[in-house]
Amino acid sequence: MNANSKSGDNALDGEQSDPLPFLMDHLPEAFSRKAEMELHETLEKKFESLINLRKMIKGEKTLQNIDFHHDFLRQFLRGSKHDVQKAFSVLKNFVYNMKNSSLFAPMTDEAFEKVKQAGIVKLLPKRSPEGCVVIIAKYANWNPSEISMIELNQFIIMAMQECLRDQMTQINGMVCIHDWKDMSYGYFRHFTPRYLHNFVNAFFRCIPIRYKSINSINHPAPVKFMWAILRTILTEKMRKRFVFHSHPKDILEHIPATVIPEEYGGLLKEELYETTMSNWLTDAFKYQKQCPLGGQSNYY
Repeated sequence: MNANSKSGDNALDGEQSDPLPFLMDHLPEAFSRKAEMELHETLEKKFESLINLRKMIKGEKTLQNIDFHHDFLRQFLRGSKHDVQKAFSVLKNFVYNMKNSSLFAPMTDEAFEKVKQAGIVKLLPKRSPEGCVVIIAKYANWNPSEISMIELNQFIIMAMQECLRDQMTQINGMVCIHDWKDMSYGYFRHFTPRYLHNFVNAFFRCIPIRYKSINSINHPAPVKFMWAILRTILTEKMRKRFVFHSHPKDILEHIPATVIPEEYGGLLKEELYETTMSNWLTDAFKYQKQCPLGGQSNYY
């Protein structure tokens, strides 16, 4: 699942002419320095926080019998900037939901293929200049009569968990683009207040990913009603991550054209990356099916 990606190691130093690829096989030195500056991650801190987190796990009955991989625990530590108490809280929420929530239940092969073929979720082949994974949700491709809301969210959670096995993603996080173009108003009945609460719990309190921005484009009026509910249950920090663009091409003010597909005014040709990213999702699904509750190792 990894490609040789040695170019662009100086991405944060202004020396990179082309964004780094989604598929990485190493952590560039510039991003090791970024982890130290933004996440307070020194070599001493990495091991100290891991030891302290394992001590807390040992004292928690619901976690004691789970064999957690150290790389997996570091996802939670990096997601919390090595705040051990916060990492522990998110880890407990994750395990609880893995055991009890249908959103975290394993997908069937049939459901996976349906969602992948529909093209609702797009992982882009290049990262933002900050090293973030960029993901697009195209809701017009979603047919609720064929793909349930649970199946759609299971697919996204699976993909995000596999993205987090990449240290670049652990450190730099994710940029999300929600494209509501041509989505039928009738579909919004699925976005109930109960679902929105479950959504926030699953994506913001269980998965240790750093959301750098969550962008909405082509949004009809119902999206603003959803936002009115969401903003009451999100933290102030997360509320500031949401951006509503008046025009799709406004996204280019935040992400270079070389990263963004042509349909949004960018330069990325879909046919040049669709097969590669589709193959990555197939591999990701295979690895997730084999994944124990205690997580897996990093890709590199």
